[in-house]
Amino acid sequence: MVTPQAPSAWCRVAWESSQVARRQGHYDTGTWPTETGTEAVDDENLRAYLALSNGRAIGYLAVSDAEQHSWLEWDTGGTVELTDDARRPRVNIIHVVQVWRRRGVARRLVEAMAADSGVGVREVSWSTPFSATGRPLAKSISPGGVWVS
Repeated sequence: MVTPQAPSAWCRVAWESSQVARRQGHYDTGTWPTETGTEAVDDENLRAYLALSNGRAIGYLAVSDAEQHSWLEWDTGGTVELTDDARRPRVNIIHVVQVWRRRGVARRLVEAMAADSGVGVREVSWSTPFSATGRPLAKSISPGGVWVS
């Protein structure tokens, strides 16, 4: 896990990983604030999880905490009246290098984040909208539905 207060070398790896995710996902902005880190602590508890192989980042998960969630049921495709104000970790973006996809890297990142946060993987919140690959990942982790924020 990397926080914005981590050593600058780790912040740079998180920032570079966020830029790869931004370019490949065609997003306007990155999900990591700076290459060098910062001493400031943010209210959302921003952090990144990195999957490494042979010293290279092959997976990136950006997480923050959120307090307002709705339940999204996969079967109906819509949110239901179930809402929750618990503080939960929220998957902001998850990205795995193309050649490493479909090997469980993304799932392990989510599991590590949930464990570090002290919640089960089904209690994690997901930011929406889902990408074409994000929806199947979330559905495989929580087949009945997911919290969204």
